Amino acid sequence: MERFRNEVNPEELAMLQRVLDDYCIDHGVTANERDNVALSVMNLFRRGVTDEETLRERLRRFLA
Repeated sequence: MERFRNEVNPEELAMLQRVLDDYCIDHGVTANERDNVALSVMNLFRRGVTDEETLRERLRRFLA
């Protein structure tokens, strides 16, 4: 059974924000698309991808 994380501490939240912001800037994501990218970031995190660099890499591959 897959376990999901439901809680995020302040340090993790800051990291998730950095990953989201950097991805959106690097890929020219529009305001309309940003929510979908944010959902992807959270889905990866909730599934256990909690390392910042790994999260960045998986997000790039997931949204490619």
